Amino acid sequence: MGAIRFEGVDILDSLEQIMELHTQHYKDDFDLDKELIPKLAVSG
Repeated sequence: MGAIRFEGVDILDSLEQIMELHTQHYKDDFDLDKELIPKLAVSG
């Protein structure tokens, strides 16, 4: 089975859509995550 590749995908937008579908509480925490994820990705 070959690897699935996603190119040109806005990861944060995709994660936000998933969060909206599956999260009832603490949705505001995702705003913090949206700031942290790019910083951590660069530092890793």
